[in-house]
Amino acid sequence: MATSHLVLVNGIPGTGKTTLAAKLSRDLDLPLIGKDMIKEMLFDQMGAREGDWSKTLGRVSSKMLNTAIDTFLVQNVSIIAESAFIAEFESSSLSHIVKAHGIQCLEIYCTTEVAENERRFRERVADGSRHPVHTDGILHIDDAVRKRYEPLAIQKVISVDTTHLDDAAYMALLQNIREELRHA
Repeated sequence: MATSHLVLVNGIPGTGKTTLAAKLSRDLDLPLIGKDMIKEMLFDQMGAREGDWSKTLGRVSSKMLNTAIDTFLVQNVSIIAESAFIAEFESSSLSHIVKAHGIQCLEIYCTTEVAENERRFRERVADGSRHPVHTDGILHIDDAVRKRYEPLAIQKVISVDTTHLDDAAYMALLQNIREELRHA
């Protein structure tokens, strides 16, 4: 039986993770699940609540994402998981899943130029395209934000600058990922 793989698409919010993960899912023919997908669905079903409801849904969504990852891997199905993983909270649980299944974990860590990252954040907040469950408070990328969303580094990390990710750079990334997964 072939070994399954976990591909994590990670990075600071606004670095293009969701867009990149969707393309990779299509081109690698792997299922994709993301924390925001879960969080938005929960909000749509349960509605808004007072207090730190968004943070509560975020914590629940992280646990559900990890459960989904584990469920796919138990069935020996490779998966792409996308989120702005907070290393302080997610490294341990995801490392445990990887070790428990004896699989390869490949992290695609998205970066972008700070000015572009901040522009994307302001734009998506201003244009109303962001789901209402997200209470985006990051409008300036500083050292504290970068540290919060640093790579998980469970195993192999491939960093990709998504500031101006053109077709040629994407195809090179895709080839690199295929080679990494093939040689696992």
